[in-house]
Amino acid sequence: MKFLRHGIVTGGLIGALWALVVAVTVSVALSFATGEGFRPALWSCLVLGFAAGLLVVFLYKLYALIAITCVVGILAMYTPLHPIATGETVGTLPTLLSGL
Repeated sequence: MKFLRHGIVTGGLIGALWALVVAVTVSVALSFATGEGFRPALWSCLVLGFAAGLLVVFLYKLYALIAITCVVGILAMYTPLHPIATGETVGTLPTLLSGL
């Protein structure tokens, strides 16, 4: 029970929920802005958000945290674990922006 005091569970859960909120917001904004199909991927958002929340708990440098999260978000758009699912006609630039 000692691990509960360090914020591991709370950081992961808050990260997962915020990742889902951000994915929905970005999906709606990019769908309105470009007219293309964007939708949040539920399980991928939760997994990546949980990992980002744990990263916040263990990594105390803000700029390193932002850089790591942005790089992982962009790279995740080209794996099966993408936080935002794109339509067939979506180009490379909107896909990279949605991952960022």
